Amino acid sequence: MDQVRCNQFRLMRMNQALFAFVDALTKTFLTCVLEPAADAKAQAVARTKERYNQLLKSAGRAMVGEAKFALEDLVANVDV
Repeated sequence: MDQVRCNQFRLMRMNQALFAFVDALTKTFLTCVLEPAADAKAQAVARTKERYNQLLKSAGRAMVGEAKFALEDLVANVDV
């Protein structure tokens, strides 16, 4: 039982560290990215949305096991 608690605590810390890393990376990226020119903004937004959709699809394909079932459950319960 102690081993399970220890592993669970370790996983929680790892999850927090991963979140902090992704948060810092995102803030750094968004700080350094240049804004597109006004006349090219609509095209840049469209390309960005397409890349985001590709990223989500790729992440979904990479998920296996319990994570995949959790994602499918989440998607099934989305209110559109």
